[in-house]
Amino acid sequence: MKLLDYLKAGGVAFGLLIANHVIAIVAVTVYALLINPGQPSEFYAKAAESIVVWTVHICSPILFFITGYLLTRTRPKRNGLQFASMFCVVYAVIDIGIVGVNGLRDVMLLLSMFINLLAAVGGAFLAGILSTSPAKQADES
Repeated sequence: MKLLDYLKAGGVAFGLLIANHVIAIVAVTVYALLINPGQPSEFYAKAAESIVVWTVHICSPILFFITGYLLTRTRPKRNGLQFASMFCVVYAVIDIGIVGVNGLRDVMLLLSMFINLLAAVGGAFLAGILSTSPAKQADES
C-alpha cells in the first residue's frame, strides 16, 4: 500500500466513526420521539446508554462489511484485505482513544472491534471473489 492509501484508510475510519455516532443519535431520537415520548430527559439519558450500545453493535459490522466490499470493488488493483484491515486498525485506535485505555479491559469493546474487522475483511474478500469470478472473466472476454 502507498502512503496515500494509509491516509485514505484514516479518512474511512473517521467516516465510519461519524456514521456510527449518527446512527446512535438517530436511534435514541427515534426512541424518544416515537417509541416512548413524554419522559423526562434523565429517562432518555439512562435509556441511551443501552440503546447506543446495541445499535452500534448491530449496525457497525454491517457498515464495515459494506465499506470493505465497496472500497475493494471500486479499487480492484489495491489489496482490499490489507486496506480493510488498515481502516479497522485506525478505527480501533481512534475509538480506544475516545473511550480511553480502560476500554481495553472491556470485553464487549474488544469483541466488537474484532467483529468489525471480520466484517470489513469479509466484505473485501467477497468483493475480491466476485471481481475474479469465472463468470465475470468470461463476460470481459
